[in-house]
Amino acid sequence: MDETACSQGRQQVKTCKDYDCCYDYVNMSLYQEWEPICRNDNTSIHFKYREQYYGVLRIECLIDALGKPDSQRQAAVNNCTARNRSFYLPDLPVIPECTNSSFWPQHRQYSECKEPGTLDPTTDADVSGTDAYRAKYYYPLTPRYYQTCTSQCCYQLPDPPAPACPDACACGKSMSPALLEEGANLAAVTV
Repeated sequence: MDETACSQGRQQVKTCKDYDCCYDYVNMSLYQEWEPICRNDNTSIHFKYREQYYGVLRIECLIDALGKPDSQRQAAVNNCTARNRSFYLPDLPVIPECTNSSFWPQHRQYSECKEPGTLDPTTDADVSGTDAYRAKYYYPLTPRYYQTCTSQCCYQLPDPPAPACPDACACGKSMSPALLEEGANLAAVTV
């Protein structure tokens, strides 16, 4: 029973740590891909893409104007030069992810990761090796039936979750550079 309680406690703490770490890692990776495309200045890929398309639309208008009969040509050219960016705004391409952040993964608040034992395993009454566990499971049997705790948690309890993710978490290790590169290429193609 002691070993099962220890294993369960360690697994819950590890799972909650891994989730937070993976969320942070994926969120950071996503931001690194999103930011050059969507940042809110004139150096973003989205801004440059819209500027180029705006230029294409103006050229298209002028080409159409030059194809008009001589009597209508000058008026058509003047009409094209009078059109500003706001005229073409409805026709400019939009990358929805740059204006709507609903696609961004939300951090889930799992109740299991907010339990006191997960936040501080040293106080969990269901993890062997803690005073709370000893009191809960062995106190009624004391002194006659008390057993010495033999699980690994009796000697070393799991560390509480850290507020920050280590540089190399389990999630980061599973994301190979080739996989990240493939994701970046895919993002560039879909833009």
